[in-house]
Amino acid sequence: MKKALLSNSGAYVLALIAILFVMAASTAYAGTLSCSVRTSTCNAGEVEIYEMKNTTNSHAAIPGSGYTNLVCCSISGGTLGNSCATGPTALWLAGSTNAHVSQTNTNVKYTNSVCISPPTGGTASVGYASSCSPTYDTTLGSMSGVTNAHVGIPGAYPTQICASAAAPSGGLPVSGVLTSSVFDSTAIGTPAGYNSIMWKGTQGTGVPGTVKFQLATSNSSTGPWSYYGGTTCGSADWYNAPSPDSPVELKGTSCLPPFNNQRYFRYKIMICTNDCVTNTGSTASPNVTSVVVNWAP
Repeated sequence: MKKALLSNSGAYVLALIAILFVMAASTAYAGTLSCSVRTSTCNAGEVEIYEMKNTTNSHAAIPGSGYTNLVCCSISGGTLGNSCATGPTALWLAGSTNAHVSQTNTNVKYTNSVCISPPTGGTASVGYASSCSPTYDTTLGSMSGVTNAHVGIPGAYPTQICASAAAPSGGLPVSGVLTSSVFDSTAIGTPAGYNSIMWKGTQGTGVPGTVKFQLATSNSSTGPWSYYGGTTCGSADWYNAPSPDSPVELKGTSCLPPFNNQRYFRYKIMICTNDCVTNTGSTASPNVTSVVVNWAP
């Protein structure tokens, strides 16, 4: 039986230190930006930032163009938008649809911009790097070059499209979600069975906060990734881990097929200032200093 210990110093910081190897750190604060690539429509509470024709080697389009791969983002504690009048540009497009992309508009043909606008009084930023973590909250996608480039899902190309956003100060957001990096459960390719997950840290004061998880596994380091959790082992359910140092078992007949005999894994963690519905009574969100994933080959 093996354990992957995810730890680093400082509040809300997550990193993976497995038995024989070390992964990079990621940072998660309640209320930070969360983005995913959706099929056909964004979830409730999300805003569409841009569209892709395919998941890799793709042309891009502005929101509402009719492509089936949508980059959708949300933030707790406010309403996110995609107005370029109030937020930074994520990409410049050579057209409104079927377009190559650029990081800048210095070339006159890139006249269409797609943007992230934070809640009123909040902040947002965009950048490009080989890894968005830990500098940025989330990854919007990836691109094949600085300009005249194709786009793809996160990790499809070496250059990642990164973004952060924060709700205005003056009150704690209800929750924030982080999607982890991809981790290899073994260096020799033996499939793993996943047993439990837990977090270490403190809950915060006032009404105690809580932490929730979803897990996704695959035999390919590039996925596809399907996140499941909770008593139903459903894509909309979460494993509830309200207290630190208390393992949550990843068990149940419905979870055995998607979790077991898979080499790679990643997780989503939701940090809530109260019960993930309201922040009433809380004066601090949980401080997650480490996450432990337990598996056996």
